[in-house]
Amino acid sequence: KTYSYADIEIDNIALCDELTRYKFKASNDYILEPLKSKDGDNMLFHLTPGVHTITVRIDASMQSEIYFEMYKIISEISDLYLEVVKLTGGIDDENHSWNIVKYIPDASTRLNDWVDRLTKLENLCAKISKVNPKKDNTLTQYITNAKNKIASIAKKPNELPHMLDVLSTGSASAATLLSNSLHTSTFSPLSIDRIFVHTSDYKVKSPSKNFFMTFFSTVQRIVRSKVNVNDGDDVLRVWVNRSTYYVSSLQKFADAYFTPTSGIKVRFSLLPDESKLTYAYAAKTQPDVALGVGSGTPFDLGIRGALQDLSEFEDFNKVIGNFAPGAMVNLGANNKIYGLPETQDFMVMYYRKDLLSSLGLDVPNTWDDIIGMLPQLQRYGMNVYIPMAGGSGLKGISSTAPFIYQYGGTLYKDDCMSSNIDSKEGIAAINLMVDLFQLYSLPLTSQNFYNSFRNGTLPLGIGGFDIYLSLENAAPEIEGKWSIALVPGIEMDDGTVNRTMTADTRNCIIFNNSKNKDSAWEFLKWWSQTDIQVRFANNIQATYGQTFLWNTANLEAFKSLAIEEEFKETILEQLSYTENVGQNPALYIIERGISNIWNSAVFENQSVRALITDTTLEMDKEITRKMKEFGYLSDSGEVLNEYKALTKDYIISKQEEGKRQ
Repeated sequence: KTYSYADIEIDNIALCDELTRYKFKASNDYILEPLKSKDGDNMLFHLTPGVHTITVRIDASMQSEIYFEMYKIISEISDLYLEVVKLTGGIDDENHSWNIVKYIPDASTRLNDWVDRLTKLENLCAKISKVNPKKDNTLTQYITNAKNKIASIAKKPNELPHMLDVLSTGSASAATLLSNSLHTSTFSPLSIDRIFVHTSDYKVKSPSKNFFMTFFSTVQRIVRSKVNVNDGDDVLRVWVNRSTYYVSSLQKFADAYFTPTSGIKVRFSLLPDESKLTYAYAAKTQPDVALGVGSGTPFDLGIRGALQDLSEFEDFNKVIGNFAPGAMVNLGANNKIYGLPETQDFMVMYYRKDLLSSLGLDVPNTWDDIIGMLPQLQRYGMNVYIPMAGGSGLKGISSTAPFIYQYGGTLYKDDCMSSNIDSKEGIAAINLMVDLFQLYSLPLTSQNFYNSFRNGTLPLGIGGFDIYLSLENAAPEIEGKWSIALVPGIEMDDGTVNRTMTADTRNCIIFNNSKNKDSAWEFLKWWSQTDIQVRFANNIQATYGQTFLWNTANLEAFKSLAIEEEFKETILEQLSYTENVGQNPALYIIERGISNIWNSAVFENQSVRALITDTTLEMDKEITRKMKEFGYLSDSGEVLNEYKALTKDYIISKQEEGKRQ
């Protein structure tokens, strides 16, 4: 808890010095705060007849010194960490003793200097905090803990190579503690419920909690939550698989911009569990539209007849014009498309500019470049992260399929009735997946790439939208020290680099037995428009803050997002390489089979070629079984109905038709 400081102006003028950096007491409850002078007297202002403006502007300049000093210390810790790992090769051998003072003469001086500077920051915090900052101020506690950790190292500097996790890399290291508190060092919260303008003799009642009013409002909320509201057949029911923040914002947004122009009433409801869509359809209580559903849901429900084929609408080809074509190949099959992408992830390569520069390394362009730089990185205890290392034992198809696509391979044969991982492209891709971990020693698991990227142990890696948000908003200590690039790929015969990657999407669907299909389609058309997506993105970010960046799947709208232009160009270029996995009723066996091959080859050192041969037989059996189940094959194995997975080329052809309409 700290005081909050604000500049108060009347008609854009601070009428006296006491209104500059005016101090508000810290409290967990609303309190009455009459403006008072330094002598404790109520401040009175003469207002002439007419309209006046009162401005209350948060002033965090009191804490700026704390912020910049902490930032410097974190940067200096990073420099010392790099010097140590260059000396030791990142190897922590307890049986190996070091004379750090000999190789880094000023190490002890730097450690003690940080202790002194953090002590001064503690004292500075005490000046702007409450009476007992060490007890009530979280920032002071972080600074104190970081100081104590550094002080423990300063007592025995030769142990520094064995205490890097205490200094810099550990989840509770001194650098991490300071980094995690950087964004709160200038945090000056102030919530104003109302402002009273009154004469000097008027008595304003202090805010107080009334038990009976609190009890009544609580009972009222409970009763309302149990009421079954019947919207009527003319109201479009939309379930949203997102947080309550988005549901509330969507309702207000549609009420303001969709209903007045279309005449269609919309009621949004929270969908806490996506599996409820299946149960609701079985019970015939499903909504008309669902938003924010996962990548596999449209196909899973659509192939069972639960969803409307959106391509049947006349203007469908026009509507999909601004989507990345590869982002739609997972939304249907047999030339039927059951969903529209709403938001889209992206995969790019994140890299630390400062660390690569200090090691004399260039940003890699291909997987061969990655392999070539690994010895230099690993020499200093660093490595490269790829998404296959981020999960559990099962390697998701979204992290393995890109390797096959980059080699120009496919997961299925042309008729989709058997797997194709035993092709020369599939074999080459799986060999690369295995070699990266078994031969070139990429980390087998890394549960938190973001933290490892911050502390420098993984200065290079492939990540998505969530990593971008975290680095932009919660890693100020490496601001300006990182950037993004296209993901590495496979160089083809013509010299181009195939960088194909999957990109998870959240999607919109219409249920097949909806009584309001036309209204539902009108809503989806409106919701997919570029100007509507831009307006909603601006609205949600202005309401809830910078971290609520709406990663719209509309590429034209994406160009207007609050992302640095340099980053935006890279992301948009990478999105052009997007190709999600085409759906098959037995896709799960392809995913499981590739994962099992990788695990057996890496952990049990089995032959990749033999594993592919055996696994292909198992895959084909399961694919045949599922194709019989869905009526594509007879019991004897004859083709009854042709099965076509959606392809990127097919989506592009539909978009081209839309341009000609």
